[in-house]
Amino acid sequence: MKKKILLFEPLATGEAGHGLDCLLEDAEIFKKNYKVIGFVSKNFNRNVITPTYVELFKICKTDNKSGLFNLLPFIKNFIFFIEFLIKEKKTLLLIKVFIKNFLTFPHYFFSCYREYFNCYLNKTDQIVIESCRNKDIELFYFLSCLDKNFPTLHIKVKYPPKKKGLKNFFFYAKKLKEKFADRFDIYTEIDSINNVIQKNLKFKIKNYTQPYTCYSRRSVNKILTLGFLGESRNQKGFNKLPELLSSIYKNNYEINFIIQISNNIYPGTVDSRERILELSKQYNKIKILNGYLDFSKWRDVLKKIDIMPILYDKYYLDNIGSGLFYACIAHEIPIIIPKDSQALKKFLRYQCYLEANNLDDYVNKILTLHEKYDSYLVEAKKQAAYYKTILSDNDDFIKTINK
Repeated sequence: MKKKILLFEPLATGEAGHGLDCLLEDAEIFKKNYKVIGFVSKNFNRNVITPTYVELFKICKTDNKSGLFNLLPFIKNFIFFIEFLIKEKKTLLLIKVFIKNFLTFPHYFFSCYREYFNCYLNKTDQIVIESCRNKDIELFYFLSCLDKNFPTLHIKVKYPPKKKGLKNFFFYAKKLKEKFADRFDIYTEIDSINNVIQKNLKFKIKNYTQPYTCYSRRSVNKILTLGFLGESRNQKGFNKLPELLSSIYKNNYEINFIIQISNNIYPGTVDSRERILELSKQYNKIKILNGYLDFSKWRDVLKKIDIMPILYDKYYLDNIGSGLFYACIAHEIPIIIPKDSQALKKFLRYQCYLEANNLDDYVNKILTLHEKYDSYLVEAKKQAAYYKTILSDNDDFIKTINK
């Protein structure tokens, strides 16, 4: 019988962001050696199709608040909860854990505990928190105190944890490391986040590279296509798009542009959104994709994009990172990045990219890539091959789980 791996992403609803995509990419990597289970939001969109090799539980109630005096979740689950305690003979143990956790239940506990124990995980199995937040690590610490067969726990940290309050990320990380030693690991993509965690914890923080299914691109003799994919946030350069589009099309450059616009309207983006839509009506080479792109559609669109200008703020790239960057590498897309973005350049071994200082420079670099596309595509293929090597041989996350 296959061992099991539980992939946990409670904010994955199938509507925005890459939370679900990262879960599914991990599932693709580990499906050969593990039975894959996923815990996602109770509000998950039923119309989003997911691969059959993932047993998906749509259970995490994101509106569930923790705390002794929040009785509604307890009342809703009271009968099932009492039956569970009696059946599993865990009443006294639960009281002890509840006291140890400062008389509080974790955020997702009442929506997850039954499915968690019904998965019948054991010490040879694995749990992955796809994007760990304080309430996520608290939940699995709580469950680990109730489950004598608790699996190995891996947590990916994509945002710098804050040392706020007693029950914070570092408090639970120390408890878990003391309890499980080598069966508990923390992973980061970005050095700055690694440094923040390492400063507060006295054990090694490992690295991971988000896996993406690779695509082999052919050299093309056509009008090239640019892209902007992801959430329509200004940190990701959405506010820079109107000026970039105007500069390209007022000069009649023969370039197509695919732009994804989120259903969610983020602060400070309304004017940019309206201007982009107006430009798309004026120039038929601009194609707008509205809303969320599911797992397969996202990859289909990436296959149509030949050049990706990454317009993110440099600070955001250096401190948070970019899933889009790795998706471009995996799909052999030459890219343009902000000048001196060390977090990205550290990974770029081949000259599949150019750097830009400002929007005028982005336009110039787009034209350069357009003119010399075949030579940059050769370098992009080398970079993709290097990426595959990292995933197969050097990535701490994949090696640790598959060992």
